[in-house]
Amino acid sequence: MTDTLRKLGLLIGSVLLSVLLVEGILRLRTDPHFLEGEPVDGFEWMKLDPVIGWKNCNRHWGEDYDKQERMEWTRANVNSLGFRGPELSPDKPSGQKRIVLIGDSGTFGVMNVGKIDAWHYMPIESYPERLSQTLRRTGTKNAEVINAGVVGYSASHGLRQFVTQILPLDPDVLIVRFGANDVEPSWAPERLSFEPRSRAVRWLLYRFHDWRLGRLALGYYQSLPIHPKPESRRLKPYKDFRLSMERIIEVARDQGVQVMLMDYQVSPAKRCNNLSRQLSQINVIVHELARTHQLPIVDSKLAFANSTDPVFAESDCVHPNPDAARILAELIYEKLPI
Repeated sequence: MTDTLRKLGLLIGSVLLSVLLVEGILRLRTDPHFLEGEPVDGFEWMKLDPVIGWKNCNRHWGEDYDKQERMEWTRANVNSLGFRGPELSPDKPSGQKRIVLIGDSGTFGVMNVGKIDAWHYMPIESYPERLSQTLRRTGTKNAEVINAGVVGYSASHGLRQFVTQILPLDPDVLIVRFGANDVEPSWAPERLSFEPRSRAVRWLLYRFHDWRLGRLALGYYQSLPIHPKPESRRLKPYKDFRLSMERIIEVARDQGVQVMLMDYQVSPAKRCNNLSRQLSQINVIVHELARTHQLPIVDSKLAFANSTDPVFAESDCVHPNPDAARILAELIYEKLPI
């Protein structure tokens, strides 16, 4: 028995030593962004990432003037941490409150300015930016707003982003808006970043996600031809959405982060009816989670319906336009838990 245990100990020690040796070699020969950098087709400001699937990259994007539409557009500046907006310190300044908004393209701030079914994304002023302006205008000087929205993200992406990228920034408030990419999965189903059900595997993922070997393993997993297609019955959007949102709330509360939820409204145009029906169930789940966990919720349905100005572009079902961004920022400000 003693000899068996000794051999087992030697085997485990050899494996651990080999892992550390390979990790050390990889760290000497590669940079911290190992296996990332390949651009996402059609989205010049994003790059593939083995941990989350894809993320924003540090660059400026957008046109100053659209001659065809005769409209001026803002430019999307993505800072070195991968968030839209000005540079910020990874370390939270003393006395500062950090408000982080996670979500998809509607949070990042883009809108389709092409024709229906002929997508041409352009950056617009986002509701996180409008919230930042509102806080400055009302004299709230100790609040820092971070726009962590990423085009194509679902709640499962948001969960992994929150644990691996947002928590190290020591946020005080997390504002969450997902839905469209949960009911209609994005263009890369192998990169949906579902969280492991096993606690042990979750611990390994979050403990070693920034190791080179961890990134290598995740990149290999994403390359396997085992992932469901977007239309596959293996995908259970409402169940997965609820589980991811529950985990976001659970992790946030464990870390002392206050959470605010947002509903997900779409254009009332007839061609958007199918998506509207799908998202109505998402909104039911969001309201249930808010009641169960006693969280503030931004319910934009009535405010959008009562707006005298259009809140969606004619060719766009899901992305809030600048008027909608203003409305969302006002609704968030009214319920902001700071």
